[in-house]
Amino acid sequence: MKLRSPKGPKTRNIAAILEGSDPRILRGIAQVAKEKNWTLFFQTPQQVAWPANPAKIHGLLCLFRPYPGWAEFRRRMRVPVVFLSTNQGDRISGKHPMVFLDDAGCGRLAGEHLLSLSFQNFLTVGIPDLQNSDIRIDAFIQTVTTRAQEVRSILIGADRSADDPWHPLREVLRVCAKPLAIFAPSDWSAMHTMHCVLQEGYHIPEEVAILAAGNEELICENAPVPLSSIDVGHEQLAYQSARLLDDILEGRLPPDPPLVIPNAGIVTRQSTEIIAVSDFQVAKALRFIWMNLDHTLPIQEICAHAGVPQKAMEIRFRNHLGRSIIAEINRARIEKAKSLLRTTDLKAKEIAAACGFTTPNYFNNVFHTATGHAPRKYRTIQRMESGNS
Repeated sequence: MKLRSPKGPKTRNIAAILEGSDPRILRGIAQVAKEKNWTLFFQTPQQVAWPANPAKIHGLLCLFRPYPGWAEFRRRMRVPVVFLSTNQGDRISGKHPMVFLDDAGCGRLAGEHLLSLSFQNFLTVGIPDLQNSDIRIDAFIQTVTTRAQEVRSILIGADRSADDPWHPLREVLRVCAKPLAIFAPSDWSAMHTMHCVLQEGYHIPEEVAILAAGNEELICENAPVPLSSIDVGHEQLAYQSARLLDDILEGRLPPDPPLVIPNAGIVTRQSTEIIAVSDFQVAKALRFIWMNLDHTLPIQEICAHAGVPQKAMEIRFRNHLGRSIIAEINRARIEKAKSLLRTTDLKAKEIAAACGFTTPNYFNNVFHTATGHAPRKYRTIQRMESGNS
Protein backbone atom coordinates (compact mmCIF):
# COMPACT_ATOMS: atom_id res chain seq x y z
CA MET A 1 0.00 0.00 0.00
CA LYS A 2 1.41 3.40 -0.97
CA LEU A 3 0.48 6.71 0.63
CA ARG A 4 1.36 9.73 -1.51
CA SER A 5 2.55 12.92 0.16
CA PRO A 6 1.10 16.27 -0.92
CA LYS A 7 2.98 18.42 -3.39
CA GLY A 8 5.67 20.62 -1.85
CA PRO A 9 9.35 20.18 -0.97
CA LYS A 10 11.18 17.17 -2.37
CA THR A 11 10.03 14.03 -0.60
CA ARG A 12 11.89 10.98 0.67
CA ASN A 13 10.61 7.47 0.01
CA ILE A 14 10.55 5.41 3.19
CA ALA A 15 9.74 1.71 3.39
CA ALA A 16 8.15 0.48 6.62
CA ILE A 17 8.49 -3.30 6.83
CA LEU A 18 6.11 -4.44 9.54
CA GLU A 19 4.90 -7.70 11.02
CA GLY A 20 1.20 -7.11 11.55
CA SER A 21 -0.65 -3.83 11.22
CA ASP A 22 -1.05 -2.47 14.74
CA PRO A 23 -2.80 0.90 14.19
CA ARG A 24 -0.73 2.48 16.95
CA ILE A 25 2.49 1.66 15.08
CA LEU A 26 1.02 2.96 11.83
CA ARG A 27 -0.11 6.20 13.50
CA GLY A 28 3.31 6.87 14.98
CA ILE A 29 5.09 6.41 11.65
CA ALA A 30 2.46 8.33 9.70
CA GLN A 31 2.77 11.30 12.05
CA VAL A 32 6.46 11.71 11.25
CA ALA A 33 5.81 11.07 7.55
CA LYS A 34 3.37 13.97 7.57
CA GLU A 35 5.82 16.23 9.41
CA LYS A 36 8.73 15.36 7.07
CA ASN A 37 6.78 15.09 3.80
CA TRP A 38 7.71 11.41 3.30
CA THR A 39 6.13 8.99 0.88
CA LEU A 40 5.54 5.75 2.77
CA PHE A 41 5.57 2.19 1.47
CA PHE A 42 4.09 -0.27 3.97
CA GLN A 43 5.25 -3.85 3.41
CA THR A 44 5.32 -7.18 5.23
CA PRO A 45 8.52 -9.21 5.65
CA GLN A 46 7.25 -11.53 2.90
CA GLN A 47 7.28 -8.59 0.46
CA VAL A 48 10.82 -7.40 1.08
CA ALA A 49 11.99 -8.14 -2.48
CA TRP A 50 9.80 -5.19 -3.57
CA PRO A 51 10.39 -2.62 -5.05
CA ALA A 52 12.59 -3.94 -7.86
CA ASN A 53 14.63 -0.72 -7.93
CA PRO A 54 16.10 -0.17 -4.44
CA ALA A 55 17.34 3.29 -5.46
CA LYS A 56 13.76 4.48 -5.04
CA ILE A 57 13.96 3.87 -1.27
CA HIS A 58 15.86 6.33 0.94
CA GLY A 59 15.40 4.64 4.32
CA LEU A 60 13.91 1.63 6.10
CA LEU A 61 11.88 1.20 9.28
CA CYS A 62 11.75 -2.46 10.28
CA LEU A 63 9.52 -4.14 12.85
CA PHE A 64 9.92 -7.88 12.49
CA ARG A 65 11.93 -10.81 13.74
CA PRO A 66 15.05 -11.63 11.68
CA TYR A 67 14.48 -14.16 8.90
CA PRO A 68 16.95 -16.05 6.63
CA GLY A 69 16.79 -13.62 3.70
CA TRP A 70 17.17 -10.46 5.75
CA ALA A 71 20.96 -10.07 5.47
CA GLU A 72 20.87 -10.26 1.69
CA PHE A 73 17.97 -7.85 1.46
CA ARG A 74 19.71 -5.37 3.77
CA ARG A 75 22.93 -5.60 1.72
CA ARG A 76 21.06 -4.98 -1.52
CA MET A 77 19.11 -1.96 -0.27
CA ARG A 78 22.17 -0.08 1.09
CA VAL A 79 20.12 2.60 2.83
CA PRO A 80 19.86 3.74 6.46
CA VAL A 81 17.74 1.40 8.55
CA VAL A 82 16.20 1.68 12.02
CA PHE A 83 14.85 -1.38 13.82
CA LEU A 84 11.97 -0.96 16.22
CA SER A 85 10.95 -3.83 18.46
CA THR A 86 8.12 -4.52 20.87
CA ASN A 87 10.37 -7.13 22.48
CA GLN A 88 13.31 -5.85 24.50
CA GLY A 89 14.98 -9.25 24.16
CA ASP A 90 15.35 -8.90 20.39
CA ARG A 91 18.78 -8.18 18.99
CA ILE A 92 19.73 -7.82 15.33
CA SER A 93 23.20 -8.90 14.22
CA GLY A 94 25.31 -6.04 12.93
CA LYS A 95 25.47 -2.45 14.12
CA HIS A 96 22.04 -1.02 13.39
CA PRO A 97 20.16 1.66 15.34
CA MET A 98 17.44 0.03 17.46
CA VAL A 99 14.47 1.30 19.46
CA PHE A 100 12.76 -0.84 22.12
CA LEU A 101 9.83 -0.76 24.46
CA ASP A 102 10.83 -0.73 28.14
CA ASP A 103 9.81 -4.24 29.22
CA ALA A 104 11.62 -4.04 32.56
CA GLY A 105 9.92 -0.71 33.25
CA CYS A 106 6.59 -2.32 32.42
CA GLY A 107 7.10 -4.99 35.08
CA ARG A 108 8.16 -2.43 37.67
CA LEU A 109 5.16 -0.21 36.91
CA ALA A 110 2.80 -3.19 37.27
CA GLY A 111 4.31 -4.11 40.63
CA GLU A 112 4.21 -0.56 41.97
CA HIS A 113 0.58 -0.15 40.91
CA LEU A 114 -0.64 -3.34 42.54
CA LEU A 115 1.34 -2.60 45.69
CA SER A 116 -0.31 0.83 45.82
CA LEU A 117 -3.66 -0.98 45.94
CA SER A 118 -2.48 -2.77 49.12
CA PHE A 119 -2.15 -6.25 47.60
CA GLN A 120 0.20 -8.64 49.36
CA ASN A 121 -0.47 -11.86 47.42
CA PHE A 122 0.68 -12.02 43.80
CA LEU A 123 0.62 -14.39 40.85
CA THR A 124 2.27 -13.94 37.46
CA VAL A 125 0.96 -15.77 34.39
CA GLY A 126 3.66 -15.97 31.73
CA ILE A 127 3.97 -17.24 28.18
CA PRO A 128 6.71 -19.77 27.26
CA ASP A 129 9.52 -18.73 24.90
CA LEU A 130 8.51 -15.07 24.84
CA GLN A 131 11.41 -12.91 26.02
CA ASN A 132 9.47 -9.77 26.82
CA SER A 133 7.15 -11.86 29.01
CA ASP A 134 10.16 -13.10 31.01
CA ILE A 135 11.65 -9.61 31.31
CA ARG A 136 8.38 -8.06 32.47
CA ILE A 137 7.72 -10.82 35.00
CA ASP A 138 11.26 -10.75 36.42
CA ALA A 139 11.04 -6.98 36.99
CA PHE A 140 7.56 -7.36 38.51
CA ILE A 141 8.73 -10.02 40.99
CA GLN A 142 11.75 -7.93 42.00
CA THR A 143 9.43 -4.97 42.66
CA VAL A 144 6.85 -6.74 44.83
CA THR A 145 8.97 -9.33 46.64
CA THR A 146 10.13 -7.22 49.57
CA ARG A 147 6.56 -6.21 50.50
CA ALA A 148 4.67 -9.36 49.51
CA GLN A 149 3.40 -12.17 51.68
CA GLU A 150 3.25 -14.57 48.74
CA VAL A 151 4.52 -14.47 45.15
CA ARG A 152 3.86 -17.33 42.73
CA SER A 153 4.57 -17.72 39.01
CA ILE A 154 3.11 -19.98 36.37
CA LEU A 155 3.45 -20.53 32.62
CA ILE A 156 0.43 -21.17 30.43
CA GLY A 157 0.52 -23.06 27.16
CA ALA A 158 3.73 -24.92 28.02
CA ASP A 159 2.05 -28.30 27.41
CA ARG A 160 0.06 -27.90 24.21
CA SER A 161 -0.97 -31.56 24.21
CA ALA A 162 -2.69 -31.39 27.61
CA ASP A 163 -6.44 -32.04 27.72
CA ASP A 164 -6.84 -28.97 29.93
CA PRO A 165 -3.97 -26.50 29.33
CA TRP A 166 -5.41 -24.34 32.12
CA HIS A 167 -5.21 -27.06 34.77
CA PRO A 168 -2.00 -25.68 36.35
CA LEU A 169 -3.58 -22.23 36.66
CA ARG A 170 -6.74 -23.68 38.20
CA GLU A 171 -4.64 -25.56 40.76
CA VAL A 172 -2.67 -22.46 41.71
CA LEU A 173 -5.80 -20.31 41.98
CA ARG A 174 -7.27 -22.72 44.50
CA VAL A 175 -4.29 -22.53 46.85
CA CYS A 176 -3.36 -18.84 46.52
CA ALA A 177 -4.37 -16.60 49.42
CA LYS A 178 -7.03 -14.00 48.63
CA PRO A 179 -7.30 -11.16 47.80
CA LEU A 180 -4.93 -11.98 44.96
CA ALA A 181 -3.37 -9.73 42.30
CA ILE A 182 -2.43 -11.32 38.96
CA PHE A 183 0.00 -9.75 36.50
CA ALA A 184 -0.21 -11.18 32.97
CA PRO A 185 2.37 -9.52 30.69
CA SER A 186 0.11 -9.45 27.62
CA ASP A 187 -3.54 -8.66 27.02
CA TRP A 188 -4.18 -12.06 25.42
CA SER A 189 -2.76 -14.03 28.35
CA ALA A 190 -4.68 -11.79 30.75
CA MET A 191 -7.93 -12.42 28.87
CA HIS A 192 -7.44 -16.21 29.04
CA THR A 193 -6.52 -15.90 32.71
CA MET A 194 -9.68 -13.91 33.38
CA HIS A 195 -11.90 -16.59 31.81
CA CYS A 196 -10.23 -19.21 34.00
CA VAL A 197 -10.65 -17.12 37.16
CA LEU A 198 -14.35 -16.58 36.45
CA GLN A 199 -14.88 -20.27 35.64
CA GLU A 200 -13.42 -21.14 39.03
CA GLY A 201 -16.06 -18.93 40.66
CA TYR A 202 -13.91 -16.05 41.91
CA HIS A 203 -15.06 -12.43 41.85
CA ILE A 204 -13.05 -9.88 39.84
CA PRO A 205 -11.66 -7.64 41.30
CA GLU A 206 -13.00 -8.27 44.83
CA GLU A 207 -11.13 -11.56 45.25
CA VAL A 208 -8.81 -11.58 42.23
CA ALA A 209 -7.57 -8.44 40.45
CA ILE A 210 -5.93 -8.75 37.01
CA LEU A 211 -3.49 -6.34 35.37
CA ALA A 212 -2.27 -6.82 31.79
CA ALA A 213 0.22 -5.10 29.49
CA GLY A 214 -0.29 -3.90 25.93
CA ASN A 215 -3.59 -2.02 26.23
CA GLU A 216 -5.16 -3.30 23.02
CA GLU A 217 -8.49 -1.57 23.44
CA LEU A 218 -10.60 -4.11 21.55
CA ILE A 219 -9.42 -6.81 23.95
CA CYS A 220 -9.43 -4.78 27.15
CA GLU A 221 -12.77 -3.05 26.67
CA ASN A 222 -14.56 -6.24 25.63
CA ALA A 223 -13.21 -8.56 28.31
CA PRO A 224 -15.86 -10.10 30.62
CA VAL A 225 -14.64 -7.59 33.20
CA PRO A 226 -12.99 -4.61 31.43
CA LEU A 227 -9.28 -5.19 31.75
CA SER A 228 -6.74 -2.78 33.25
CA SER A 229 -3.61 -2.70 31.15
CA ILE A 230 -0.29 -0.89 30.82
CA ASP A 231 0.06 1.32 27.76
CA VAL A 232 3.58 0.23 26.87
CA GLY A 233 4.03 2.99 24.29
CA HIS A 234 3.52 1.48 20.83
CA GLU A 235 2.75 4.81 19.17
CA GLN A 236 5.76 6.51 20.75
CA LEU A 237 7.93 3.54 19.74
CA ALA A 238 7.00 4.07 16.11
CA TYR A 239 7.15 7.87 16.29
CA GLN A 240 10.61 7.98 17.90
CA SER A 241 11.91 5.32 15.50
CA ALA A 242 10.79 7.38 12.52
CA ARG A 243 12.30 10.53 14.04
CA LEU A 244 15.57 8.66 14.55
CA LEU A 245 15.59 7.57 10.89
CA ASP A 246 15.04 11.18 9.84
CA ASP A 247 17.97 12.26 12.02
CA ILE A 248 20.20 9.69 10.32
CA LEU A 249 19.06 10.81 6.87
CA GLU A 250 19.94 14.37 7.87
CA GLY A 251 23.47 13.28 8.83
CA ARG A 252 23.05 13.15 12.63
CA LEU A 253 24.61 10.20 14.49
CA PRO A 254 22.21 7.70 16.11
CA PRO A 255 22.36 7.13 19.88
CA ASP A 256 24.37 4.29 21.38
CA PRO A 257 23.13 2.20 23.21
CA PRO A 258 19.66 1.57 21.72
CA LEU A 259 16.83 3.96 22.53
CA VAL A 260 14.30 2.65 25.08
CA ILE A 261 10.77 4.09 25.04
CA PRO A 262 9.16 4.55 28.49
CA ASN A 263 5.73 3.17 29.24
CA ALA A 264 2.90 5.66 28.77
CA GLY A 265 1.10 4.65 31.98
CA ILE A 266 -1.68 2.38 33.24
CA VAL A 267 -5.18 2.52 31.81
CA THR A 268 -7.24 1.41 34.79
CA ARG A 269 -10.49 -0.43 34.18
CA GLN A 270 -12.72 -2.56 36.37
CA SER A 271 -10.36 -5.53 36.71
CA THR A 272 -8.20 -3.63 39.23
CA GLU A 273 -10.57 -0.96 40.51
CA ILE A 274 -10.35 -2.15 44.08
CA ILE A 275 -8.16 -1.87 47.14
CA ALA A 276 -7.12 -5.28 48.44
CA VAL A 277 -8.87 -6.14 51.70
CA SER A 278 -9.48 -9.52 53.29
CA ASP A 279 -13.05 -8.53 54.31
CA PHE A 280 -15.28 -9.52 51.39
CA GLN A 281 -18.09 -7.13 52.41
CA VAL A 282 -15.67 -4.20 52.46
CA ALA A 283 -14.33 -5.30 49.07
CA LYS A 284 -17.89 -5.47 47.76
CA ALA A 285 -18.57 -1.95 49.03
CA LEU A 286 -15.36 -0.68 47.42
CA ARG A 287 -16.35 -2.26 44.14
CA PHE A 288 -19.78 -0.60 44.32
CA ILE A 289 -18.12 2.77 44.95
CA TRP A 290 -15.81 2.40 41.94
CA MET A 291 -18.68 1.31 39.69
CA ASN A 292 -20.85 4.29 40.63
CA LEU A 293 -18.45 7.21 40.99
CA ASP A 294 -20.40 9.22 38.42
CA HIS A 295 -23.49 9.15 40.65
CA THR A 296 -24.39 10.52 44.04
CA LEU A 297 -23.33 7.85 46.53
CA PRO A 298 -25.40 7.82 49.73
CA ILE A 299 -23.58 5.84 52.41
CA GLN A 300 -26.78 3.96 53.21
CA GLU A 301 -26.95 2.66 49.63
CA ILE A 302 -23.33 1.46 49.73
CA CYS A 303 -23.90 -0.38 52.99
CA ALA A 304 -27.16 -1.92 51.76
CA HIS A 305 -25.39 -3.23 48.67
CA ALA A 306 -22.72 -4.89 50.83
CA GLY A 307 -25.32 -6.20 53.28
CA VAL A 308 -23.76 -4.56 56.35
CA PRO A 309 -25.31 -1.92 58.67
CA GLN A 310 -23.84 1.56 58.28
CA LYS A 311 -22.26 1.77 61.74
CA ALA A 312 -20.61 -1.63 61.36
CA MET A 313 -19.39 -0.77 57.84
CA GLU A 314 -17.81 2.46 59.06
CA ILE A 315 -15.88 0.47 61.66
CA ARG A 316 -14.77 -2.08 59.04
CA PHE A 317 -13.59 0.68 56.69
CA ARG A 318 -11.48 2.27 59.42
CA ASN A 319 -10.06 -1.10 60.49
CA HIS A 320 -9.12 -2.21 56.96
CA LEU A 321 -8.41 1.09 55.19
CA GLY A 322 -7.69 3.55 57.97
CA ARG A 323 -10.28 6.03 56.66
CA SER A 324 -14.02 6.64 56.56
CA ILE A 325 -16.39 5.69 53.76
CA ILE A 326 -16.65 9.35 52.70
CA ALA A 327 -12.86 9.69 52.60
CA GLU A 328 -12.64 6.58 50.39
CA ILE A 329 -15.29 7.95 47.99
CA ASN A 330 -13.31 11.19 47.64
CA ARG A 331 -10.02 9.29 47.17
CA ALA A 332 -11.57 7.05 44.49
CA ARG A 333 -12.97 10.06 42.63
CA ILE A 334 -9.57 11.73 42.55
CA GLU A 335 -7.89 8.51 41.34
CA LYS A 336 -10.42 8.14 38.53
CA ALA A 337 -9.95 11.79 37.56
CA LYS A 338 -6.17 11.32 37.45
CA SER A 339 -6.56 8.30 35.19
CA LEU A 340 -8.90 10.16 32.81
CA LEU A 341 -6.55 13.13 32.67
CA ARG A 342 -3.62 10.86 31.80
CA THR A 343 -5.36 8.71 29.21
CA THR A 344 -8.08 10.80 27.53
CA ASP A 345 -8.62 14.24 26.01
CA LEU A 346 -11.85 14.83 27.90
CA LYS A 347 -12.43 18.39 29.09
CA ALA A 348 -12.27 19.16 32.80
CA LYS A 349 -16.05 19.60 33.04
CA GLU A 350 -16.57 16.19 31.42
CA ILE A 351 -14.13 14.55 33.84
CA ALA A 352 -15.83 16.30 36.76
CA ALA A 353 -19.17 14.81 35.72
CA ALA A 354 -17.66 11.34 35.10
CA CYS A 355 -16.19 11.34 38.61
CA GLY A 356 -19.28 12.56 40.45
CA PHE A 357 -18.18 16.13 41.26
CA THR A 358 -21.15 18.48 41.37
CA THR A 359 -19.46 21.38 39.51
CA PRO A 360 -16.22 21.91 37.56
CA ASN A 361 -15.10 24.54 40.08
CA TYR A 362 -15.58 22.12 42.96
CA PHE A 363 -13.63 19.51 41.01
CA ASN A 364 -10.77 21.95 40.37
CA ASN A 365 -10.57 22.89 44.05
CA VAL A 366 -10.68 19.32 45.37
CA PHE A 367 -8.20 18.08 42.76
CA HIS A 368 -5.74 20.90 43.50
CA THR A 369 -5.94 20.20 47.23
CA ALA A 370 -5.29 16.48 46.68
CA THR A 371 -2.49 16.71 44.09
CA GLY A 372 -1.04 20.20 44.34
CA HIS A 373 -1.93 20.90 40.69
CA ALA A 374 -4.93 22.10 38.73
CA PRO A 375 -6.33 19.34 36.46
CA ARG A 376 -4.96 20.90 33.26
CA LYS A 377 -1.48 21.30 34.77
CA TYR A 378 -1.54 17.71 36.02
CA ARG A 379 -2.37 16.45 32.52
CA THR A 380 0.47 18.48 30.99
CA ILE A 381 3.00 17.16 33.51
CA GLN A 382 1.92 13.53 33.04
CA ARG A 383 2.12 13.72 29.26
CA MET A 384 5.52 15.37 29.30
CA GLU A 385 6.83 12.63 31.58
CA SER A 386 5.43 9.87 29.33
CA GLY A 387 6.71 11.49 26.13
CA ASN A 388 3.23 12.13 24.73
CA SER A 389 3.20 15.91 24.86
